[in-house]
Amino acid sequence: MMGRMLVLRRSWHGLVCLTGLLLVAPSAVAQEACFERIDSGTDMTGWHKSTTNPHGPGDGWTVENGAFVGRQTAGQQGGVLMTDASYQDVEVVFQVKITWGCDSGFFFRTTEGARAYQVNVDHLAESGVGTIWGESFAQELREIPYWLTDMGSAAIVAPDQSKTPIFDLALWPTLWNPTDFNEIRARVEGNPPHMQVWVSGTKVMDFTDAMVRSEIDATGPLAIQVHNGGRWVEGGTVEFKNIRVRDLSVVCEEPDPSGGAGGGGAGGGGGGSAGAGPGAGGQAGLAGAGAGMGGVAGAGGVASQPSAGTSAGGAGSAVTPTTPGSDAGGCGCRVAGGNVGSAPLWLLFGLGAVAIRRRRAR
Repeated sequence: MMGRMLVLRRSWHGLVCLTGLLLVAPSAVAQEACFERIDSGTDMTGWHKSTTNPHGPGDGWTVENGAFVGRQTAGQQGGVLMTDASYQDVEVVFQVKITWGCDSGFFFRTTEGARAYQVNVDHLAESGVGTIWGESFAQELREIPYWLTDMGSAAIVAPDQSKTPIFDLALWPTLWNPTDFNEIRARVEGNPPHMQVWVSGTKVMDFTDAMVRSEIDATGPLAIQVHNGGRWVEGGTVEFKNIRVRDLSVVCEEPDPSGGAGGGGAGGGGGGSAGAGPGAGGQAGLAGAGAGMGGVAGAGGVASQPSAGTSAGGAGSAVTPTTPGSDAGGCGCRVAGGNVGSAPLWLLFGLGAVAIRRRRAR
């Protein structure tokens, strides 16, 4: 009996680990497969300073410890550092750290740094990190439904706007560390653009502009900003690193990390096999969570067969690409018609049933 219990305990431990490998490791690889890092961490290759923006010449931009570091220079001069390449529909992920009291931002479709759609990195009172601003637009674009307080450690509803934040502001202390690097992800597509922003995996903004802006093109460089004037504290810095870009206009052939059959977007049918690997266009295959207690699809195109006396589960769900939010963090995948979060339990129960029946059969 003790031997059998030990075997079962080891089986369950292995099943938990296997579940993690099937559902976490492949998707983690898929997250970065179609992203290209555009900062080297050693120099400014692929980037240049804007000479036409209103914030200054950008002489305070340097590369230090693997990050772009921005500072104001004499006369409270700021500046914009922008990519040589232009982009239209993109998803961008980066890490940023900024001194409290400083105003920075990440620009999309910029016209030489002078105009742009901006995801704010406003780490100061009466503004907010992750909010949206139209840089030098003829008609103001200001989407700032929440403000930061307490040196960046808390967020409140902005009193000067009627808009309601789309996330629970009580979560802000868990999303943003005011004195360390934090991850921001932004997705911009269409014209007028649909803009979505996540801070540490939680969606904080979802906005579509109401008009096509004639003063800005649908395609343009990306850029990072040091604001000029009084929206910066003496000695303050902003640091950007690990800037990754996915061009949404380009079909990406994601590799299959599991080497399995069943391409991206295909679900396992009736306890059959399904590849866990991602496929073209950002879709990822996920084994059908509905597999019966005897038949569970596995990674690499391998699935245990239904045991006698049990029925195979229903067809596996196809997976559609999604950007991260509260339901799926970090460029993850959401099962069509349901949350991917329930899949691990079904898979675990199914694998457990198989292990127990096989052990009893012996």
